[in-house]
Amino acid sequence: MYEVGAGGPHARVVRHSRIRNIVRRGHELAFTFEPDPKHAFLDRSAVLRIADRLGIQQFEQHRTHWAIKDGDIPAELIATSTAERAQRTVAVVAAEYVEARREGRRREAAELAEELEDFPPSLEKALSLVPARILQQPTPELYPILGIEPRTPEGRNAVVAVVARDHNGQDLPADWSYSLAWFLDLYGSATEAGRLDGALAECATHMIALGTGEGEAAAPVEYRLRTLALFAKPETYRRSAPGIAEIAQEVCRLPKSTGTRPRSIRSFPFPF
Repeated sequence: MYEVGAGGPHARVVRHSRIRNIVRRGHELAFTFEPDPKHAFLDRSAVLRIADRLGIQQFEQHRTHWAIKDGDIPAELIATSTAERAQRTVAVVAAEYVEARREGRRREAAELAEELEDFPPSLEKALSLVPARILQQPTPELYPILGIEPRTPEGRNAVVAVVARDHNGQDLPADWSYSLAWFLDLYGSATEAGRLDGALAECATHMIALGTGEGEAAAPVEYRLRTLALFAKPETYRRSAPGIAEIAQEVCRLPKSTGTRPRSIRSFPFPF
């Protein structure tokens, strides 16, 4: 097993083998390193998770050395092994990076970040790193990309993360209220009703400014249309401030120059 901090394409691969034909020659030992044909390779992170059970001390993980441990390798660890060395694809490395970030293993996350830099920019790389981006900055639009469904434990965790970011109020984009309103309407529960009303009210303020010719830069048109999708829903009408339907109808009269004027509230494109 390579020590933590070692570089190279196979630094995170552990070889599982038997030592046979041990012969002493003076002050040296000669032996044959015979890989297990069915369980030849392990992932280093899986080994280090049970380092205590294997008798691997913390200082040993960062030094090149030989050590003999008295004990057996747990069957559950052997079960994670493979006969062939697993290819270190961008998806594999990104998944390990996200896990290390989530569990607070900073040193390992830094090593994996360096490994990720060796992969060229690609859509696969970008999508693989979406979970890491959400950990750093909960972004409402990214949760559907990950297949996180509303009314599930994962969906509830998403609501908690997004609401916490909204409560913090720092580094929010200018169109945040539109994203928040859409997200809470889809993922939220009665607990977030007041926060949803607040987001809708802020969206309404933007749209009122738009109707008077002062809000062209308030938010991208697609976000205004997304909010209109909320206003077009009967349940949103019922819990929205008076006059919201009239505001929505006003936005439907957007100048033709925007190229996005819908014929009615229910005829506009909805991106999600």
